[in-house]
Amino acid sequence: MPLLSLALLNQHNDDSAVRVRLLRLWRTMRPDGITIQQFHMMFVDNQVTEIEGLIDTDEIPLFDPFLLNEGRIYRFTNFHVRPYEDDHRVSPATLRICFHQETVVEELPNGQDIPAYNFRFLDAADLPNAVHNHAYMSDIIEVLVLADPEEALFEDIALLRRKSVLLKGQFL
Repeated sequence: MPLLSLALLNQHNDDSAVRVRLLRLWRTMRPDGITIQQFHMMFVDNQVTEIEGLIDTDEIPLFDPFLLNEGRIYRFTNFHVRPYEDDHRVSPATLRICFHQETVVEELPNGQDIPAYNFRFLDAADLPNAVHNHAYMSDIIEVLVLADPEEALFEDIALLRRKSVLLKGQFL
């Protein structure tokens, strides 16, 4: 089965194969705080296209998500591609990879052609619009800029002026 770029995935690619790096793996819990509800994943391919992945409640017994390691490269085949329009996504992608009982996961040797991270920077002027986008979550990094470096040596920290830079991305 030939490999497909994440950028070319659509809802009709249920029998495709992709080669991706797992950037992040996290779980959501049921309200009881004990039972795992879902495993979520963030992937990137060699074209720096990212997509989220999901192992849903019914599929958790079929996979051992703890055998998946962040930073490693995998080949996935026989997965579903589904719309992802939920609020609070960590990727702008509107599709996601969903594992099911016939999904095959194969760990591959580490390759330098797939980045170990993915960042999307936004200008500080665009911050107000990004804050009101509830579908796509953002990380904010504060950058401190001295108002007057000479005065700052002798005055309170209030003389520091903040300039926010919005950083959207995944770290390894």
